[in-house]
Amino acid sequence: GIKYLRTMVPIHEVSNGNWVQVSLDGQLLTGKVLRKSVERIGVEAEGELGWYFPVDVSPIPLTEDWLMFFDFKKSTDPALDGVAKAYEHGPFVLHFPDKNDEAHSVLTCHGSHDKEFHHKMDVHEFQNHYHEMTKVFIE
Repeated sequence: GIKYLRTMVPIHEVSNGNWVQVSLDGQLLTGKVLRKSVERIGVEAEGELGWYFPVDVSPIPLTEDWLMFFDFKKSTDPALDGVAKAYEHGPFVLHFPDKNDEAHSVLTCHGSHDKEFHHKMDVHEFQNHYHEMTKVFIE
């Protein structure tokens, strides 16, 4: 299928504490959302708070490095059987049924309904689902 790379983050999708990328003077910087107004997103990048229109804010693909940054551990559960892979943080699990296909994932958390996805997840999206399922923010 066609790889669809999102180039902007709609304002309703971001929450305070989300990690995103912003375009500043032609450079892509990684920053954290600190506030939102009606039409702009306040992002701190390189120690500076800037206000950006959604068109200048892009998502960050969720990678193993980001999962490690959020203190997730790679699962050693034998049930994964070398076919799947999973990452754990307390009662929360990000599971890829096929370790070679990161566009299909399942989020599970004790006391919450599982969520299944059929697209590659972005960092801010993952943070928001984690918060919704655990009531805890990861930053």
